[in-house]
Amino acid sequence: MKKGPRAVAALMMAGAMCIAQAADTHHGINSGTQSGNSSDALDTSKIVQSSLSTDCIEYKVVGVCFWLLCTNYGCSVQTSIKVRHYIPDAVVSSYANTGENPLEDVKNMSQPNDEAKGGRDGTTNHARENNLEKFKNADVIGHPGGEVFSGFADGFGYTCKGAGTAFFPYLLSTLDSLAWRAGIPESLYLESNIPGLREISDIFKGNDNNMDFGSMMDRLGELFGGNTGNAGNAGNAGNAQNTGNTEGNAGAVNGMDSTGILNDSQLAGNTWGSVYPRGGFLHQSDDYKAAAVVAQRAGDIVTRLWQIHVYWPLLADAKDGYWPAGELKEGDASTGKWQELTPTLSQSCAVFPHKQTQKQATKGDYAWALWRPYACCERKGQVLLFSVDTDTGSGSGSGLDSGSGASTGTNP
Repeated sequence: MKKGPRAVAALMMAGAMCIAQAADTHHGINSGTQSGNSSDALDTSKIVQSSLSTDCIEYKVVGVCFWLLCTNYGCSVQTSIKVRHYIPDAVVSSYANTGENPLEDVKNMSQPNDEAKGGRDGTTNHARENNLEKFKNADVIGHPGGEVFSGFADGFGYTCKGAGTAFFPYLLSTLDSLAWRAGIPESLYLESNIPGLREISDIFKGNDNNMDFGSMMDRLGELFGGNTGNAGNAGNAGNAQNTGNTEGNAGAVNGMDSTGILNDSQLAGNTWGSVYPRGGFLHQSDDYKAAAVVAQRAGDIVTRLWQIHVYWPLLADAKDGYWPAGELKEGDASTGKWQELTPTLSQSCAVFPHKQTQKQATKGDYAWALWRPYACCERKGQVLLFSVDTDTGSGSGSGLDSGSGASTGTNP
Protein backbone atom coordinates (compact mmCIF):
# COMPACT_ATOMS: atom_id res chain seq x y z
CA MET A 1 0.00 0.00 0.00
CA LYS A 2 2.77 2.43 0.82
CA LYS A 3 4.10 2.27 -2.74
CA GLY A 4 1.17 4.37 -3.83
CA PRO A 5 2.64 7.80 -2.98
CA ARG A 6 5.80 7.03 -4.94
CA ALA A 7 3.82 5.95 -7.98
CA VAL A 8 1.94 9.24 -7.83
CA ALA A 9 5.27 11.03 -7.37
CA ALA A 10 6.67 9.64 -10.62
CA LEU A 11 3.71 10.98 -12.57
CA MET A 12 3.89 14.37 -10.89
CA MET A 13 7.61 14.88 -11.43
CA ALA A 14 7.31 14.32 -15.18
CA GLY A 15 5.57 17.67 -15.67
CA ALA A 16 6.77 19.57 -12.62
CA MET A 17 9.74 21.47 -14.08
CA CYS A 18 7.98 24.07 -16.24
CA ILE A 19 5.03 24.55 -13.91
CA ALA A 20 7.18 24.99 -10.78
CA GLN A 21 9.47 27.48 -12.51
CA ALA A 22 6.48 29.47 -13.72
CA ALA A 23 5.07 29.47 -10.17
CA ASP A 24 8.34 30.82 -8.79
CA THR A 25 8.26 33.71 -11.27
CA HIS A 26 4.60 34.47 -10.58
CA HIS A 27 5.07 34.53 -6.80
CA GLY A 28 8.32 36.49 -6.98
CA ILE A 29 10.59 33.97 -5.33
CA ASN A 30 14.20 35.09 -5.19
CA SER A 31 16.28 32.78 -7.37
CA GLY A 32 19.39 33.28 -5.25
CA THR A 33 20.28 31.90 -1.87
CA GLN A 34 22.25 33.28 1.03
CA SER A 35 25.51 31.60 1.82
CA GLY A 36 27.05 30.95 5.18
CA ASN A 37 25.94 29.04 8.25
CA SER A 38 22.85 30.18 10.07
CA SER A 39 23.07 31.13 13.73
CA ASP A 40 19.94 29.00 14.19
CA ALA A 41 21.56 25.85 12.71
CA LEU A 42 21.02 22.56 14.54
CA ASP A 43 23.31 19.59 14.84
CA THR A 44 22.23 16.04 15.60
CA SER A 45 23.50 16.05 19.19
CA LYS A 46 21.21 18.95 20.14
CA ILE A 47 18.21 17.23 18.58
CA VAL A 48 18.98 13.98 20.37
CA GLN A 49 19.30 15.74 23.73
CA SER A 50 16.01 17.55 23.17
CA SER A 51 14.17 14.20 23.08
CA LEU A 52 14.78 13.76 26.83
CA SER A 53 11.69 15.79 27.69
CA THR A 54 9.47 14.71 30.57
CA ASP A 55 6.85 17.24 29.48
CA CYS A 56 6.59 15.98 25.92
CA ILE A 57 6.61 12.22 26.62
CA GLU A 58 3.50 12.44 28.85
CA TYR A 59 3.76 8.80 29.96
CA LYS A 60 0.56 7.31 31.40
CA VAL A 61 -0.85 3.95 32.40
CA VAL A 62 -4.24 4.07 30.71
CA GLY A 63 -5.75 0.62 31.02
CA VAL A 64 -5.45 -3.16 31.03
CA CYS A 65 -5.13 -5.66 28.17
CA PHE A 66 -6.61 -9.17 28.35
CA TRP A 67 -4.81 -11.91 26.42
CA LEU A 68 -5.72 -15.49 25.59
CA LEU A 69 -2.74 -17.74 26.29
CA CYS A 70 -2.97 -21.36 25.17
CA THR A 71 -0.45 -24.12 25.91
CA ASN A 72 -0.42 -27.90 25.70
CA TYR A 73 -2.11 -27.91 29.10
CA GLY A 74 -5.03 -25.66 28.22
CA CYS A 75 -5.91 -21.97 27.82
CA SER A 76 -5.98 -19.13 30.31
CA VAL A 77 -6.52 -15.36 30.33
CA GLN A 78 -3.49 -13.20 31.10
CA THR A 79 -3.36 -9.46 31.70
CA SER A 80 -0.86 -6.68 31.08
CA ILE A 81 -0.97 -2.94 31.64
CA LYS A 82 -1.81 -0.63 28.75
CA VAL A 83 0.33 2.50 28.49
CA ARG A 84 0.23 5.60 26.37
CA HIS A 85 3.01 8.07 25.68
CA TYR A 86 4.29 10.43 23.02
CA ILE A 87 7.26 9.67 20.76
CA PRO A 88 9.34 12.15 18.72
CA ASP A 89 8.70 10.68 15.27
CA ALA A 90 10.21 13.38 13.09
CA VAL A 91 11.97 16.70 12.82
CA VAL A 92 10.00 19.13 10.65
CA SER A 93 11.99 22.08 9.34
CA SER A 94 10.36 25.14 7.79
CA TYR A 95 12.88 27.48 6.20
CA ALA A 96 13.17 30.31 3.70
CA ASN A 97 16.22 29.60 1.55
CA THR A 98 16.09 26.51 -0.66
CA GLY A 99 18.98 24.23 0.27
CA GLU A 100 19.49 25.88 3.68
CA ASN A 101 17.72 23.44 6.00
CA PRO A 102 18.73 24.45 9.56
CA LEU A 103 19.47 20.77 10.27
CA GLU A 104 23.13 20.75 9.29
CA ASP A 105 23.50 16.98 8.94
CA VAL A 106 20.66 16.58 6.42
CA LYS A 107 20.70 19.81 4.41
CA ASN A 108 22.28 18.02 1.44
CA MET A 109 19.06 16.04 1.02
CA SER A 110 17.14 19.11 -0.17
CA GLN A 111 19.48 21.08 -2.38
CA PRO A 112 18.12 23.33 -5.16
CA ASN A 113 17.25 21.60 -8.43
CA ASP A 114 15.72 22.50 -11.78
CA GLU A 115 12.22 22.50 -10.28
CA ALA A 116 13.11 24.24 -7.01
CA LYS A 117 15.80 26.88 -7.29
CA GLY A 118 14.72 29.85 -5.21
CA GLY A 119 13.46 30.77 -1.80
CA ARG A 120 12.68 33.58 0.64
CA ASP A 121 9.97 36.18 0.19
CA GLY A 122 9.35 38.16 -3.00
CA THR A 123 12.29 40.49 -3.62
CA THR A 124 12.51 40.97 -7.39
CA ASN A 125 10.38 44.15 -7.42
CA HIS A 126 8.68 42.87 -10.57
CA ALA A 127 5.47 44.75 -11.34
CA ARG A 128 3.39 41.56 -11.07
CA GLU A 129 5.09 40.30 -7.92
CA ASN A 130 3.02 39.58 -4.81
CA ASN A 131 5.24 40.93 -2.03
CA LEU A 132 2.67 40.15 0.66
CA GLU A 133 3.29 36.43 0.37
CA LYS A 134 5.79 34.42 2.37
CA PHE A 135 7.37 31.23 1.13
CA LYS A 136 8.86 28.37 3.14
CA ASN A 137 10.45 25.10 2.15
CA ALA A 138 9.68 22.15 4.42
CA ASP A 139 11.43 18.86 5.13
CA VAL A 140 10.19 16.03 7.33
CA ILE A 141 13.10 13.87 8.50
CA GLY A 142 12.96 10.89 10.84
CA HIS A 143 13.96 11.96 14.36
CA PRO A 144 17.57 10.93 15.09
CA GLY A 145 17.07 10.46 18.83
CA GLY A 146 15.47 7.01 18.68
CA GLU A 147 17.94 4.95 20.72
CA VAL A 148 18.61 7.66 23.29
CA PHE A 149 14.88 8.35 23.65
CA SER A 150 14.15 4.63 24.07
CA GLY A 151 16.60 4.39 26.94
CA PHE A 152 15.05 7.48 28.51
CA ALA A 153 11.49 6.18 28.06
CA ASP A 154 12.34 2.75 29.51
CA GLY A 155 12.81 4.47 32.84
CA PHE A 156 9.05 5.04 32.98
CA GLY A 157 8.12 1.39 32.32
CA TYR A 158 6.92 -0.56 29.30
CA THR A 159 7.17 1.56 26.13
CA CYS A 160 5.78 1.59 22.59
CA LYS A 161 7.57 1.79 19.25
CA GLY A 162 7.08 4.83 17.03
CA ALA A 163 6.62 5.01 13.26
CA GLY A 164 9.70 7.09 12.47
CA THR A 165 13.07 5.89 11.18
CA ALA A 166 16.07 8.06 12.03
CA PHE A 167 17.15 10.40 9.20
CA PHE A 168 14.62 8.95 6.73
CA PRO A 169 13.28 11.71 4.41
CA TYR A 170 9.50 11.44 4.61
CA LEU A 171 8.98 14.73 2.75
CA LEU A 172 11.38 17.01 0.89
CA SER A 173 9.54 19.98 -0.58
CA THR A 174 12.23 20.41 -3.26
CA LEU A 175 11.03 17.10 -4.74
CA ASP A 176 7.36 18.08 -4.41
CA SER A 177 7.50 21.22 -6.55
CA LEU A 178 4.26 20.74 -8.47
CA ALA A 179 2.19 20.71 -5.31
CA TRP A 180 4.47 22.77 -3.05
CA ARG A 181 5.17 25.69 -5.38
CA ALA A 182 2.44 25.60 -8.02
CA GLY A 183 -0.38 24.53 -5.68
CA ILE A 184 -1.60 21.83 -8.05
CA PRO A 185 -4.18 20.49 -7.40
CA GLU A 186 -4.84 21.63 -3.83
CA SER A 187 -5.48 25.29 -4.68
CA LEU A 188 -8.78 24.06 -6.14
CA TYR A 189 -9.85 22.14 -3.04
CA LEU A 190 -12.81 23.31 -0.97
CA GLU A 191 -10.56 23.59 2.10
CA SER A 192 -8.34 26.06 0.24
CA ASN A 193 -11.16 28.40 -0.69
CA ILE A 194 -13.47 28.53 2.33
CA PRO A 195 -11.91 30.26 5.36
CA GLY A 196 -12.19 28.26 8.57
CA LEU A 197 -12.53 24.77 7.15
CA ARG A 198 -8.96 23.85 8.16
CA GLU A 199 -7.72 26.84 10.13
CA ILE A 200 -4.83 26.98 12.63
CA SER A 201 -6.70 29.14 15.07
CA ASP A 202 -8.21 29.24 18.54
CA ILE A 203 -11.53 29.93 16.83
CA PHE A 204 -11.60 26.58 15.00
CA LYS A 205 -9.65 24.30 17.28
CA GLY A 206 -9.30 20.64 18.14
CA ASN A 207 -12.28 18.56 17.08
CA ASP A 208 -13.96 21.59 15.48
CA ASN A 209 -11.61 21.20 12.52
CA ASN A 210 -12.61 19.14 9.48
CA MET A 211 -16.21 20.32 9.87
CA ASP A 212 -18.56 20.59 6.93
CA PHE A 213 -19.68 23.96 5.58
CA GLY A 214 -22.99 24.06 7.49
CA SER A 215 -21.31 23.20 10.78
CA MET A 216 -18.66 25.82 10.14
CA MET A 217 -21.34 28.50 9.65
CA ASP A 218 -23.05 27.37 12.85
CA ARG A 219 -19.74 27.72 14.68
CA LEU A 220 -19.30 31.25 13.30
CA GLY A 221 -22.81 32.03 14.51
CA GLU A 222 -21.87 30.92 18.00
CA LEU A 223 -18.64 32.91 18.01
CA PHE A 224 -20.14 36.16 16.84
CA GLY A 225 -23.21 35.88 19.05
CA GLY A 226 -25.69 36.21 16.19
CA ASN A 227 -27.59 34.04 13.76
CA THR A 228 -24.82 33.64 11.19
CA GLY A 229 -25.02 29.89 11.57
CA ASN A 230 -28.63 29.74 10.38
CA ALA A 231 -27.59 30.48 6.79
CA GLY A 232 -25.07 27.67 6.70
CA ASN A 233 -27.55 25.32 8.33
CA ALA A 234 -30.48 26.12 6.08
CA GLY A 235 -30.50 22.59 4.75
CA ASN A 236 -30.58 21.06 8.22
CA ALA A 237 -34.10 21.80 9.47
CA GLY A 238 -34.51 21.83 13.21
CA ASN A 239 -30.86 22.52 14.03
CA ALA A 240 -30.71 26.26 13.36
CA GLN A 241 -32.50 27.13 16.59
CA ASN A 242 -29.65 25.60 18.56
CA THR A 243 -27.06 28.00 17.12
CA GLY A 244 -25.08 29.71 19.82
CA ASN A 245 -26.12 27.31 22.58
CA THR A 246 -23.82 24.32 22.09
CA GLU A 247 -20.99 25.89 24.06
CA GLY A 248 -23.27 26.99 26.90
CA ASN A 249 -22.84 30.76 26.97
CA ALA A 250 -21.24 32.95 24.32
CA GLY A 251 -18.88 34.38 26.90
CA ALA A 252 -17.42 30.93 27.45
CA VAL A 253 -16.16 30.69 23.89
CA ASN A 254 -12.42 31.25 23.64
CA GLY A 255 -11.46 34.69 22.35
CA MET A 256 -14.72 36.57 23.12
CA ASP A 257 -15.23 39.73 25.09
CA SER A 258 -18.08 40.28 27.57
CA THR A 259 -20.53 40.97 24.74
CA GLY A 260 -19.93 37.57 23.18
CA ILE A 261 -18.29 39.04 20.07
CA LEU A 262 -14.71 38.55 18.90
CA ASN A 263 -12.85 41.84 18.65
CA ASP A 264 -10.39 42.54 15.84
CA SER A 265 -7.22 42.10 17.90
CA GLN A 266 -8.35 38.76 19.30
CA LEU A 267 -9.40 37.50 15.89
CA ALA A 268 -6.09 38.49 14.30
CA GLY A 269 -3.97 37.23 17.19
CA ASN A 270 -5.56 33.78 17.35
CA THR A 271 -5.52 32.97 13.63
CA TRP A 272 -2.21 31.86 12.18
CA GLY A 273 -3.23 30.55 8.78
CA SER A 274 -4.92 27.76 6.86
CA VAL A 275 -3.64 24.22 6.51
CA TYR A 276 -4.77 24.22 2.86
CA PRO A 277 -3.43 24.51 0.27
CA ARG A 278 -0.59 22.44 1.68
CA GLY A 279 2.29 24.22 -0.01
CA GLY A 280 4.98 26.77 0.73
CA PHE A 281 3.06 30.01 0.09
CA LEU A 282 0.83 31.88 2.52
CA HIS A 283 -0.13 35.39 3.62
CA GLN A 284 1.18 35.98 7.14
CA SER A 285 3.14 39.00 8.33
CA ASP A 286 4.63 37.14 11.31
CA ASP A 287 7.51 34.92 10.14
CA TYR A 288 7.30 32.54 13.12
CA LYS A 289 3.60 31.91 12.54
CA ALA A 290 4.16 31.47 8.81
CA ALA A 291 6.82 28.82 9.49
CA ALA A 292 4.56 27.06 12.00
CA VAL A 293 1.69 26.89 9.50
CA VAL A 294 4.00 25.39 6.88
CA ALA A 295 5.30 22.84 9.41
CA GLN A 296 1.71 21.87 10.23
CA ARG A 297 1.01 21.44 6.52
CA ALA A 298 4.00 19.13 6.12
CA GLY A 299 2.96 17.09 9.16
CA ASP A 300 -0.58 16.90 7.81
CA ILE A 301 0.66 15.38 4.54
CA VAL A 302 2.98 12.70 5.92
CA THR A 303 0.46 11.39 8.47
CA ARG A 304 -2.07 10.50 5.76
CA LEU A 305 -2.12 7.93 2.98
CA TRP A 306 -2.61 8.60 -0.74
CA GLN A 307 -2.02 12.34 -0.76
CA ILE A 308 -1.16 13.95 -4.12
CA HIS A 309 2.34 14.85 -3.01
CA VAL A 310 5.80 13.34 -3.31
CA TYR A 311 6.31 11.84 0.15
CA TRP A 312 6.47 8.68 2.22
CA PRO A 313 3.76 8.10 4.89
CA LEU A 314 4.88 8.42 8.50
CA LEU A 315 2.48 5.77 9.75
CA ALA A 316 2.66 2.41 11.53
CA ASP A 317 0.27 -0.52 11.25
CA ALA A 318 -1.94 -1.39 14.18
CA LYS A 319 -1.76 -4.90 15.61
CA ASP A 320 -2.82 -6.75 18.73
CA GLY A 321 -1.69 -4.71 21.72
CA TYR A 322 -0.43 -1.80 19.63
CA TRP A 323 -2.36 1.36 18.78
CA PRO A 324 -0.21 3.71 16.66
CA ALA A 325 -0.75 7.41 16.06
CA GLY A 326 -3.16 8.39 13.30
CA GLU A 327 -3.71 11.55 11.29
CA LEU A 328 -2.32 14.80 12.66
CA LYS A 329 -5.00 17.46 13.25
CA GLU A 330 -4.30 21.10 13.89
CA GLY A 331 -4.99 22.30 17.43
CA ASP A 332 -5.60 18.75 18.72
CA ALA A 333 -2.87 17.53 21.08
CA SER A 334 -4.37 14.03 21.13
CA THR A 335 -3.08 13.61 17.55
CA GLY A 336 0.34 15.21 17.97
CA LYS A 337 2.21 18.17 19.43
CA TRP A 338 5.27 20.27 18.61
CA GLN A 339 8.57 20.86 20.39
CA GLU A 340 10.48 23.86 19.07
CA LEU A 341 14.12 23.14 18.23
CA THR A 342 15.25 26.38 16.60
CA PRO A 343 15.53 29.35 16.90
CA THR A 344 14.54 28.52 20.52
CA LEU A 345 15.38 25.09 21.94
CA SER A 346 12.43 24.19 24.14
CA GLN A 347 11.94 21.32 26.58
CA SER A 348 8.15 21.49 26.39
CA CYS A 349 5.54 20.76 23.74
CA ALA A 350 2.51 22.64 22.47
CA VAL A 351 0.05 22.73 19.59
CA PHE A 352 -0.37 25.57 17.12
CA PRO A 353 -1.52 28.21 17.86
CA HIS A 354 0.13 28.79 21.23
CA LYS A 355 1.19 31.69 23.44
CA GLN A 356 4.72 30.56 24.17
CA THR A 357 7.80 32.50 23.06
CA GLN A 358 7.73 33.15 19.31
CA LYS A 359 11.22 34.33 18.46
CA GLN A 360 11.78 35.51 14.89
CA ALA A 361 14.62 33.58 13.22
CA THR A 362 17.45 35.66 11.75
CA LYS A 363 17.36 33.90 8.37
CA GLY A 364 13.78 32.66 8.49
CA ASP A 365 14.78 29.10 9.45
CA TYR A 366 12.73 27.12 11.99
CA ALA A 367 12.45 23.50 13.11
CA TRP A 368 10.19 21.52 15.41
CA ALA A 369 10.10 17.94 16.63
CA LEU A 370 6.75 16.28 15.97
CA TRP A 371 5.65 14.15 18.94
CA ARG A 372 2.78 11.72 18.38
CA PRO A 373 0.82 9.51 20.79
CA TYR A 374 1.10 5.72 20.88
CA ALA A 375 -0.60 3.16 23.11
CA CYS A 376 0.49 -0.42 23.68
CA CYS A 377 0.59 -3.29 26.14
CA GLU A 378 3.04 -6.13 26.62
CA ARG A 379 2.04 -9.30 24.77
CA LYS A 380 1.01 -12.00 27.26
CA GLY A 381 -0.70 -14.46 24.92
CA GLN A 382 -1.40 -15.42 21.34
CA VAL A 383 -4.56 -13.35 20.96
CA LEU A 384 -5.68 -10.02 22.42
CA LEU A 385 -9.22 -10.49 23.64
CA PHE A 386 -9.89 -6.85 24.53
CA SER A 387 -8.53 -3.92 26.46
CA VAL A 388 -10.19 -1.77 29.09
CA ASP A 389 -9.25 1.91 29.34
CA THR A 390 -9.21 3.36 32.83
CA ASP A 391 -7.94 6.80 31.80
CA THR A 392 -10.53 8.98 30.05
CA GLY A 393 -7.76 10.97 28.38
CA SER A 394 -6.42 7.97 26.49
CA GLY A 395 -8.34 9.00 23.40
CA SER A 396 -9.81 5.56 22.62
CA GLY A 397 -13.35 6.90 22.62
CA SER A 398 -14.75 4.10 24.81
CA GLY A 399 -13.73 2.08 27.79
CA LEU A 400 -13.46 -1.17 25.84
CA ASP A 401 -11.32 -1.97 22.78
CA SER A 402 -11.38 -5.32 21.05
CA GLY A 403 -8.28 -6.95 19.64
CA SER A 404 -7.32 -7.93 16.09
CA GLY A 405 -6.29 -4.44 15.05
CA ALA A 406 -9.70 -2.92 15.67
CA SER A 407 -8.15 0.44 16.36
CA THR A 408 -6.42 0.76 12.97
CA GLY A 409 -6.36 4.36 11.80
CA THR A 410 -7.61 5.80 15.06
CA ASN A 411 -5.74 7.64 17.77
CA PRO A 412 -4.63 5.81 20.89
